[in-house]
Amino acid sequence: MRAGPARCETAPVWDVGPWNIHDEHWNPSFVREMFKDLPQGLPASQAAYESGYNDGLDGFARRVLNPAGIDLADGTSHYVGLNDNGWVTVTYLWTVT
Repeated sequence: MRAGPARCETAPVWDVGPWNIHDEHWNPSFVREMFKDLPQGLPASQAAYESGYNDGLDGFARRVLNPAGIDLADGTSHYVGLNDNGWVTVTYLWTVT
């Protein structure tokens, strides 16, 4: 994997996906709509891709071909230096509801 520039950006999370639209992995396990047996912060797509979770399938029974757990908005992608798919480290600022 190719490392991108080291930049930091703070941005709100507005949607889920791209693989599992019902996987709000930033929520505590007991609050998640699906995949409640995964720990907070671990997207089901990443678990499926890396460990064969859910037989390697997403919520629509499609084979997970990359571990993407978040889509970055175009502006955020550009700001952190991504021109294509790539790895980013995401730290969520957890909020209590």
